[in-house]
Amino acid sequence: MQQNLGNKSYRVRKEGGIFSSIIGMMIGLLFVVVASPLTAWYAESQHRAADFTAATVVEADSSEEGYVVVEATATNKQPLVCPVPFNEIDAEMEEENCVYVEEQVERYGVQEKEHCGSLSSNQTVVRQLQDECDADGTNCESCYLVEEYDWETESTDSQYASFLLGKYEITPSDGANFIGTKEFTEYDLLADYEAGLTEDGLYDDVYYDDEVDTTRENTGAYEVGDLRYTYTYLNADQTLLVAGDADNNQIKGAYDKKPYVVSSLNYQGTMEDLEAQDSASKWGLRIASLVLMVLGVVMIFGPLTIFTNVFRFIPWLGKRLDKGLDSMIQFIAALIGFVMWIILYAMVLVLKNIWLIIIVLAVLGVGVFMLVKMGKKKSDAVKSEQPATKSVEEEKPVEKPVATPPEEKKE
Repeated sequence: MQQNLGNKSYRVRKEGGIFSSIIGMMIGLLFVVVASPLTAWYAESQHRAADFTAATVVEADSSEEGYVVVEATATNKQPLVCPVPFNEIDAEMEEENCVYVEEQVERYGVQEKEHCGSLSSNQTVVRQLQDECDADGTNCESCYLVEEYDWETESTDSQYASFLLGKYEITPSDGANFIGTKEFTEYDLLADYEAGLTEDGLYDDVYYDDEVDTTRENTGAYEVGDLRYTYTYLNADQTLLVAGDADNNQIKGAYDKKPYVVSSLNYQGTMEDLEAQDSASKWGLRIASLVLMVLGVVMIFGPLTIFTNVFRFIPWLGKRLDKGLDSMIQFIAALIGFVMWIILYAMVLVLKNIWLIIIVLAVLGVGVFMLVKMGKKKSDAVKSEQPATKSVEEEKPVEKPVATPPEEKKE
């Protein structure tokens, strides 16, 4: 809705009414009751490294089955060529084999959109729009029609090749956790592409302008239509370590949610990498759980801010008082959400370790019982070793009666 304030026209910022606040409250309740607890529970369920250490380490020439770890030199059973950076290609170089290659293609594009507030570095102003303000014409923000430039993913393609580790045949898949991979990025810049076109409209693969490409990559001066290729790969013909379920000398995955690992690192390095993955996942989910809880409680308290609108009718002071009370409500709600999250996480930790807690309490209880029993036995033994003694009354000497002299006879 457009309004005028003096000679200035502006758009009224959309403010939520009671209906919007109730919907927000219900969403907040969902965050508090469901989303935050589930996220917290899943955060404490990251155990890739622990599962990995539970695997049986076997020799590559054995025929052990079950969840195993095997390490040997990988030999491809299927052809899969490793990618090579364009400026390192040599006609005489030998192609290297890979067991895994992923290619992600991104295109540099632009989108027009309305934006209010401060501009980011990847936004260019097309034209100025009307400011966006509160209904009374205060708290205004400048608005623009902008062109926003960014890389957008067009496709992601993954390829796998079966390979041998001794007698074991390994079949990688999307579920595999590849560790120790290599990565590089290449650009297919539009200016280079157009310069490399031949007269018949075909692209000359030999054309490549290192100077132009390097300059634009370093400055970030990309153009709409530029392409970016990111390659992630894992070489064969080297020592690889695989953890998975072996069946008839074949490993195609892992069961019971255990990690299916294909790594170019040794056992210790692979375990440390998995521990780092667990730690990153835990902290990411913990923070997400905290945000969901705090945001949920703030949304639940949202309808209370409607009642502070009554102060807006007070000249000059009303708007500021309204904003101040809203901020206070939100702060108190956020503080309550933080305390609730701490209690929630304590409950999650207790439930996750309930059997360990029961065992510890049982051991402590038995220990206290044994100490009390031993102390009682020691006390009884000390008492039994003491000689029998008479009571104070018995030991007190008996006083003999003193004979009184007979009275003298009177003469």
